[in-house]
Amino acid sequence: MFYKVEYQKRAHQEVEKIFRVLLPEQGLAVREEQIRLCHEMLRLKWTMRKNQNLRVKEIFC
Repeated sequence: MFYKVEYQKRAHQEVEKIFRVLLPEQGLAVREEQIRLCHEMLRLKWTMRKNQNLRVKEIFC
């Protein structure tokens, strides 16, 4: 189970690196809302994977 938590942390760290380091190096602006949305999508992916029987409505509420 520990490795799943580490994968989640690493995924979020990668998002931060992509949006705050790599994209700005290519001349793109840091967009906080885009970063927040990406983190939320990752969180929902892990939640849905963990609780495959949950309905989407239950996750968003």
